[in-house]
Amino acid sequence: MAKPSFLYIDGSKDVPSSVIKLGESIMQKTGIKEGDAVKISTGNKHAILWVRKSNEQNMARANSNLLNLLFKEERGIVKITKTTLKESKYVELKPLENPDINVLDAKRSLIFTPVVENGYIVVFIGENTRPLNFKVQRVYPSPSFITTTTQIFFS
Repeated sequence: MAKPSFLYIDGSKDVPSSVIKLGESIMQKTGIKEGDAVKISTGNKHAILWVRKSNEQNMARANSNLLNLLFKEERGIVKITKTTLKESKYVELKPLENPDINVLDAKRSLIFTPVVENGYIVVFIGENTRPLNFKVQRVYPSPSFITTTTQIFFS
């Protein structure tokens, strides 16, 4: 992993739940490029996100539902570190509430989602407009991203 940086991040419902949007000046200062994978951390909570370029020069934005899960609010300071991902072989997810989910729809919605052991993800499944929050219990390798061949288990 690369050297970590700290940045202020704002939440937006317009940002996909597995993406962080970074302004060009932030990307230059951190050495992070569009398409990279990054780990964001606050305290003992973390998530892996794909980087997309923002039109706003000095802004960092992530999904507000994910930030609420990490900070209990829609903005805050995170440690951000560039990382590399491999394809997940298996993932065990624990829902943070008791959702009634269709497992097949859930697995389809998780494709290309980046995961890290003991991290958190937010997923919109099927036609559900309410996000579902999961803690990543186990994943191999870690960090990685979910593919069509990943074995996914719900605990």
